[in-house]
Amino acid sequence: MNFIMEEILSNSGLDPNPWKKCKKNIYSISMYVPEKGTKVHNNLENSDYTTDEKKPYVLVGTVGEEWTIDYEKLKRTYTYEGKELTLEILKELSDGKKYKITVKDDSPVQWCRKAVDKEKIKTSWGETLEANRDGIPHGKGDYVVATDKNGKPNEKDSWIVNGAVFTKTYKII
Repeated sequence: MNFIMEEILSNSGLDPNPWKKCKKNIYSISMYVPEKGTKVHNNLENSDYTTDEKKPYVLVGTVGEEWTIDYEKLKRTYTYEGKELTLEILKELSDGKKYKITVKDDSPVQWCRKAVDKEKIKTSWGETLEANRDGIPHGKGDYVVATDKNGKPNEKDSWIVNGAVFTKTYKII
């Protein structure tokens, strides 16, 4: 963005750089390992997922939304009773019961910005998510979150976080 455009936006009260650094809060959610082929629904995204060999684990978020996850991302993001989620531990937890897992304290810095009303994001995992969609609460509005790529937001790896959940799960740093 050039200097003149930044000045115009700054003087208009609009933020010339809407992206802010953010980081996951430390919070707990539930995880379970159902039979392969189990279908789950994420009410916030209005998306359906099915467990399979690649994504056998189901996470239950802070407001009951469910989605599937693969081992690498699960192990990279969460712990169980303060320990890394190894395949050995996950085998013990594979009885269909729900277990509490916690976001790792060393989660990476990410980027976030307020989503534009009805904005759609195509995620790196193939879902299309819509911000501020009708029929569910959004707090003060949804956010777009992106991974960090060389100190900047990686918009090719971004997703929408419901505004009612964002303050529970992220903090702007």
